[in-house]
Amino acid sequence: MLILILGENGSGKSAYAEKLVEHLGGPKYYIATMIPYGTEGAKRVKKHLAQRKDCGFVTLELPYVAKDAEVSPDSTVLLEDVSNLLANGMFERGYIWQDVKTDIIALRARCRILVAVTIQGLLAEKYQGETQTYIDALRLLNNALFQEADLVVQMQHKAPEIIKGETDGIL
Repeated sequence: MLILILGENGSGKSAYAEKLVEHLGGPKYYIATMIPYGTEGAKRVKKHLAQRKDCGFVTLELPYVAKDAEVSPDSTVLLEDVSNLLANGMFERGYIWQDVKTDIIALRARCRILVAVTIQGLLAEKYQGETQTYIDALRLLNNALFQEADLVVQMQHKAPEIIKGETDGIL
């Protein structure tokens, strides 16, 4: 099962995803994709570490490829987050968005539930060059993952709204 959590920066998507994974049970894995560049990046990593401190996650640092994560078939995996995985792959490895989609779908096949967090709402027209290309690629990747997802939750002002799929008692 693939659950996609969408939201703008600061929407509460990460905290919601962590609570959701706790609720879903099974062995819990946290795939961390952020490479902490600079002070702001280090602060963000520290915040996320504190947020999940007592949640029982096995954390795997995988900034480029998630499909080979050592997870159990009965596990619930939190991929935090899609936008970082794409940026790292595009800017440092020459990946295209389809490579990242294939990677995520392969990971989904190796666990019971994959909860993938991603940013939405970035506007490519505000930027030029590589940044614009990245934002366009992220939009395409998010759209493709939306199509693949069994359940999609959009965060608005720290409140979840189901925009695709049925919860079937999992939430």
